[in-house]
Amino acid sequence: MSRGRRRAGFSLIELIVVIGIIASLIALLLPAVQQAREAARRLQCRNQLRQIGLALHNYEGTHGCLPFSSLVLTTVGNETGWAWGTMLLPYFEQTSLYQQLAPNGGNAPTTPDARTRVVLPFWICPSDASGNWNEQKGGHAKSNYVAMFGANKDYSDIGDGMFYYNSSTRDRDVTDGMSNTIAMGERSWDGLVHPVIGNGSVGRIGSIWFGNLQGNRHDVISWCDPLLVTDQRINGTHPNAFSSLHIGGCNFLFADGSVHFLNENIDNLRSFCALATVHGSESIGEY
Repeated sequence: MSRGRRRAGFSLIELIVVIGIIASLIALLLPAVQQAREAARRLQCRNQLRQIGLALHNYEGTHGCLPFSSLVLTTVGNETGWAWGTMLLPYFEQTSLYQQLAPNGGNAPTTPDARTRVVLPFWICPSDASGNWNEQKGGHAKSNYVAMFGANKDYSDIGDGMFYYNSSTRDRDVTDGMSNTIAMGERSWDGLVHPVIGNGSVGRIGSIWFGNLQGNRHDVISWCDPLLVTDQRINGTHPNAFSSLHIGGCNFLFADGSVHFLNENIDNLRSFCALATVHGSESIGEY
């Protein structure tokens, strides 16, 4: 009698071993893939800050000074004021939106509308996956970039940095040196709407690009606290601190157009706050 042919194949144990090996390889490769993606996002964020730097220099060349952090065009208190983001729109090929907003004709709109809810990718860090409309900031289109007020926010409305309320800083005012002065930095939003406690909130609150909310001039700026009365260091717990989702620090645009990643453990007083001011004549430490 002839014997039937025996079919070759994997046993159940062999199949389980192969699946286990594949799963182990995926587990080993996944962190590397995630790190590569984050590195690409961080690089894109740096490039966007460079473009902001170019727009600022073009604005200064046209108007003879840098834009204000925010501006209210009437003397009635607590209006919503136009921000530096709106003033830079023509330098990002957004002249049509700039004309629709008409920032030279009156105050910024108090409530969100079709103009202030326009999502502009060049204002958004690609590592920040929160919603496009910052509900912590009234539901206007979000931004992850804020201007540097300086190191004296707790006791003055006039900053010793490059941007403050109704400011008109010129390049020649930066006597500390353009390469030693921060112009802009990152601030992330955690995607949550936090309750307002006193004059502030908790958590990371991000920013908006078109203006500041009613009376809240700090919506589009951040600052350094030399005395650390609040945790206003990089990635600190203060809601208005410079912050990012990049591991270990934030990207910062300097006045000369260069972009540097500053470690969250930077010396707050001798380095970070020294870089925050335009004319402090400080001796800047390592960064």
